[in-house]
Amino acid sequence: MNSVREQVDSSPTNPFDFVVVGAGQAGLAIGHFLKRQDRRFLIVEAADSVGAAWRTRWDSLVLFTPRRYDSLSGLTFPGDADGYPTRDEVIAYLDRYATTFELPVELNSPVRSLDRNDGTFVLDLEGRSIEAEQVVVATGPFQAPHVPKSAEQLGSDVFQIHSTAYRNASQIPNGTVLVGGGGNTGFQIAQELCISPSARGRRRFRRRSSDSTCFGG
Repeated sequence: MNSVREQVDSSPTNPFDFVVVGAGQAGLAIGHFLKRQDRRFLIVEAADSVGAAWRTRWDSLVLFTPRRYDSLSGLTFPGDADGYPTRDEVIAYLDRYATTFELPVELNSPVRSLDRNDGTFVLDLEGRSIEAEQVVVATGPFQAPHVPKSAEQLGSDVFQIHSTAYRNASQIPNGTVLVGGGGNTGFQIAQELCISPSARGRRRFRRRSSDSTCFGG
């Protein structure tokens, strides 16, 4: 990606106007508007790529909104406007967005602390610091997987996997499956387990725990 910079330093005499923490869709969209305003800014991302959260989702993920509603400002989401994009389409779109607008993204830069110092913000990035007049935290709300307490009460012979670790149906052993969570994640995974060729003739879904469990959401 041509937009990704090497490490960029600031100083108390020359702080950034803005530092955006997180290079997902929110951080990139904010960067687009900051660039339109000719602001001096930097987007810092802990992972080694933009849109990193999308790259760790299950293989068959499909958005539940059609492409006509999935565009970020300034760049139309490609493809059938009434169709639903896949995970890989979203990843490719975010890569293209950062490159198209030449957004200053610094990868592999986790922010360890954020402090206030004489009217500016100081961000510690593992051994070095950068300063900014304003900071936008765009890291997303679902950083830590939530596993119900009841999972601890299940026996060691019961297979459990969180949706953040789920990739495809081949990971799930034979037997009855309980998908915990009725949101988009839970329903998409349950649907895949029902129609997967490897699952035909051996999957049943129940509301209570049995042979295996899959916590989604």
